[in-house]
Amino acid sequence: TNAFEINDETGDVIKITGNEPANLVVNSDFSDGISSWAGYYNASLSIEDNALKVIKSAANNISRFRQPKELNISTEDLFYFSIDIKSSHSLSYFQLDAYDSNTSKSIKSPNYNVIPTDFTTFSHIGNFASNFTTTHLGISVYLHSEINTSYLVDNIRVYNASQMKLKGIKNDDGVPFTNLTNEEIKSQLDIWVENGFPTVVEKLISKSDNLFNGKFNTLSSLDSENLVANSD
Repeated sequence: TNAFEINDETGDVIKITGNEPANLVVNSDFSDGISSWAGYYNASLSIEDNALKVIKSAANNISRFRQPKELNISTEDLFYFSIDIKSSHSLSYFQLDAYDSNTSKSIKSPNYNVIPTDFTTFSHIGNFASNFTTTHLGISVYLHSEINTSYLVDNIRVYNASQMKLKGIKNDDGVPFTNLTNEEIKSQLDIWVENGFPTVVEKLISKSDNLFNGKFNTLSSLDSENLVANSD
């Protein structure tokens, strides 16, 4: 979440806060190439057209790529995750993977069975089944295609929606996330991911406010010209 303060034309101090939650993965738009990302299984990574190119290098099934991330996860944490994907082959599903030192756990999307010939956003929301501490976070993609075929991925987003609940975030209708179902939260986040997250504007200090709860006296023209006694 980004926040900054400005002075408006009246001299009031205004705080502007963005509501976009922290993305739990870095270099999510691959503007730094494949930095931080590595293939984990059946995934040879490179950059093509400013997106991540994944070649299924070992088999015709799922491919997995990840990055280092230490995160304490509980079953109460609600994760929203999305990717933009482009492929000439049918996408079955994708999933968010969390790895500890020995195993991996996943939140799997529904089956889509569509061919995203242009970049298309897919998203899902859910909880992990156990409490654990991660060493890595990653994405898996299952495409119906043969070995050595490829696909493109961009704009990976992983948000902990539970933190948004704790911060009192509301949807566009003013309903707190705590009062929404998981699917309603997902629908709202889908809208914000596509159109941009809203901002909150707060007036911190008004020029008209008397912060000292006292009385201000207007100086006469003479007083304002000479503020030091016995100046001559």
